[in-house]
Amino acid sequence: MNQKQIGTIVIIAALAIAGFVYLAREMEERYINSIIHETGSCYLADGTCLHEDRGMGVYAAGWAISAALLVFGVYLRFFDKTQEFMAEQ
Repeated sequence: MNQKQIGTIVIIAALAIAGFVYLAREMEERYINSIIHETGSCYLADGTCLHEDRGMGVYAAGWAISAALLVFGVYLRFFDKTQEFMAEQ
């Protein structure tokens, strides 16, 4: 495989990860909103708030990994000329 193909695969993987993170966050939001709609409050029976209990670090890590892969894939796809220099040598 050449670097353009690898770059394209990395870009597709980055977009897939970003889509998965987005869908996971949306599913959690819908779940919280359904509980709020049913109970009329975001507080559970034990007094914890659904909004405070969420772990946003997982989503931030997913977005960061996706962004890093996207940048790396774009670099491989459009800017890296190592293969061309090696072929000339």
